[in-house]
Amino acid sequence: MFTTVRGHFDGKSLLLDEPPPVSEPSAILVTFIPPSEDQVSSDEVIATILARGPVSIAPLRIQDLIEEGRP
Repeated sequence: MFTTVRGHFDGKSLLLDEPPPVSEPSAILVTFIPPSEDQVSSDEVIATILARGPVSIAPLRIQDLIEEGRP
């Protein structure tokens, strides 16, 4: 199961706003949300994603989505 944890990038390191839900080494996906005047704020995007709750997706499908350029 995938879990989303909010965080920030300070230009050198990823900083999580809460403890990760695992204690063993794990693979992660990182999405950078750029600021833009004509788009909703990154806080709104993050709130929307977190409100959706857990999402199941087949690991092989992730590569397809990346190749299609879909977030």
